[in-house]
Amino acid sequence: MKQKRKLFIFIGPPGSGKGTQAELLTQKYNINYFSVGEILRTEVSQKTKLGKQVNAYLKSGQLAPDEIICQIMFNKLKRSRKNIIFDGFPRNIDQAVSLDMELDKTKIDRIVFEITLPTKKIIERIIGRRYCVCGKTYHVTHNAPKKKNICDACGRHLKTRSDAKTDIIEKRQEIYLKQTAKVLHFYKTDGGYILNKINGDRPILTIHQEISQIIKKLK
Repeated sequence: MKQKRKLFIFIGPPGSGKGTQAELLTQKYNINYFSVGEILRTEVSQKTKLGKQVNAYLKSGQLAPDEIICQIMFNKLKRSRKNIIFDGFPRNIDQAVSLDMELDKTKIDRIVFEITLPTKKIIERIIGRRYCVCGKTYHVTHNAPKKKNICDACGRHLKTRSDAKTDIIEKRQEIYLKQTAKVLHFYKTDGGYILNKINGDRPILTIHQEISQIIKKLK
């Protein structure tokens, strides 16, 4: 009997390490990985029509409109034939309900990982982030490129995000906590989801091992 496809949803504040964990799983299990933040940053860097639409929101610390985000992620879901990771989606209850309705059209198992981290640690992590226009991301301490400020993948100079400022980070964290509480309640009360809470204030490999053990136990 063919095994059902799985959707792994990673939820956590910016800087919690959910993207790092998702990428590690992608390499280990050959999973299709889709990060809302990475997709949008690439669009903004390349100055596409979509990038221009969302750039003003990102600069002010606001989130891109739901209809744009949902359209992007639903297209990824439809085109993928492998297991999937969604990083940073859904972010609010409207996105969660819309995704749930879309998933009801499929036969995909739904597993949620909530990664938690104190606000102070979040600020430290985000300020140290660097990114490349090719889509790769780094951190000056936790995931530094081999050559300072140079992308390992394409050799371009790395950039600092325009929203990597304490006041914007705190504002975004406030929005995250308010919106995500409803999303997590939805997943806790809906019988179609397996919810796992992960402490993100630990070494990267320790967290990865815990998540891997959870995945191995899934049928």
